[in-house]
Amino acid sequence: MKNRIKIIVIGLIIILSASYIGYVNLYKYIKKVDLPSVISTEEISREEGLLLNFINNKLMNDKGGIYTNYSNKKTEGDLTKGHDILSESQGIILNYYLYNNDEIEYENIFKYIKENMILKNGLISWRIEENQPSNVSATIDDLRIARSLILASNEFNSLKYRYYGLKIANGIKENLVIDNRLIDFEDGYGKSNVTTLCYLDLYAMDILSLFDEDWKNIYNKSFEIINNGFISNELPLYRKFYDGDKEAYDNEEKADTLLSILVILNKAEVHEDVSESVNWLKSRLKWYGYISTTYDINTMEESRVESTSIYANLALIGKVINDKELYDLSIKKMKNFQVLNIESDIYGAFGYETSNEVYSYDNLNALLAFRRDFNK
Repeated sequence: MKNRIKIIVIGLIIILSASYIGYVNLYKYIKKVDLPSVISTEEISREEGLLLNFINNKLMNDKGGIYTNYSNKKTEGDLTKGHDILSESQGIILNYYLYNNDEIEYENIFKYIKENMILKNGLISWRIEENQPSNVSATIDDLRIARSLILASNEFNSLKYRYYGLKIANGIKENLVIDNRLIDFEDGYGKSNVTTLCYLDLYAMDILSLFDEDWKNIYNKSFEIINNGFISNELPLYRKFYDGDKEAYDNEEKADTLLSILVILNKAEVHEDVSESVNWLKSRLKWYGYISTTYDINTMEESRVESTSIYANLALIGKVINDKELYDLSIKKMKNFQVLNIESDIYGAFGYETSNEVYSYDNLNALLAFRRDFNK
């Protein structure tokens, strides 16, 4: 009799424990979280409308995949060209439709990602080449998509999006974190030990920490890596990457301005002080009239080459920190690169008319700069 009671008690304990574990695991998918709305109330301008029309009709296939380039040249190794499709592009267009409150188009892009890019480990294939997904992911894109899905679950009242957002986040945590440090990727040969600073999407980690406290430690480590990568007061930009094997930052002679601006945007989105960097960039725009793609860390020599994406992401920083002057300066410069020749094959796009080169990254960042709202 005593043995039977003991067995029953043990059985009940097992059932209760399993029920508790199940509840804990399920709770994060249904818990109520307070997230600010990201829906934009701005009217679609002529320039945004032309760009969106070009992307939808000439840079996207019938399944919702964004081509890397309008000109269909063959990809060479890691240098993606032509009509191959990147997780980077899919994540950015996903955010655009989220900001535009377009649930139908959002679902179409999500469906493409779900059916073509989600790997068995929960990560996102970084590239579809000739309709075949790579088994490698890119942390920056995985975080962007996970963040977008969780925000979309609130905006569109869909637990499905939260489920997939957290699934991707779990894949990142299980495969791309070493001692709370996010790394760039894992491939079939092993893990990268490099952390590219602009990959560290602090806002994504902040959101994910609402569901999983482990992300707080990852956030803190990421913030430490970013701040220690600050170059100098004279050149208030950031180092490109941190090498975990050497426990040191890169020693490149030139600072990559776009990558630094992405770091500044990531900091701004979690309300960190970016005034020193912003004031420097804004003064360059005011007094020099442009921002260069690179600056020599020792001599300040500049490339004198400009980029649509630099101005687009500066405009995004302006919106995030509610700096209308920065936004106006940046968006004015960005618009100079838009093709407004109605006879051109790439009318409405940001690209090169002589060669019909139109890169998805430039165009999608420009689209976000038009669409994202100023912080409320």
